[in-house]
Amino acid sequence: MKNFIALLIFGGALTALYFYWQYEGIGVNLTDNRQSLTSYEQTVELKRAEFKALVNALEWQKDNDKKLAALTDIQAKEAKLRESYNQLANERFQIVSKMRQAVIGKTIPELILADGKKLTQAKITKLDDNTISITLPSGVLKITPSDLSADWKERLHY
Repeated sequence: MKNFIALLIFGGALTALYFYWQYEGIGVNLTDNRQSLTSYEQTVELKRAEFKALVNALEWQKDNDKKLAALTDIQAKEAKLRESYNQLANERFQIVSKMRQAVIGKTIPELILADGKKLTQAKITKLDDNTISITLPSGVLKITPSDLSADWKERLHY
């Protein structure tokens, strides 16, 4: 029986030693796992931040694409408006030129200038944007459109 008790004590000591060794291993593993968990959580936070940045970049890209499409549409409309404006300006120029040409060569019994000076038997011989040539019985006179009276400025579209 002594041997049995000694065997039990020796077996208990071995069992205690085994459990202590397991306990120490679990503690080391637990410390390692805690450090790994902290590292893993940091990695997860970085990935979340990267994902949010990527989502924001995609939303910005979609918004940018919409604005770019709107800008392209506006530019196309602007080109059409410029084309229409140029056509209208050309038509206006042609109409004004025809109206001015209709006056050339006609004798005007009395032409009153803006300063009140009266020109009698005036004949307009040349019209352009900056000067007007008028033939009078006394000679040739060149005036600017600003010298014309308001009535004649309107008639000649100055």
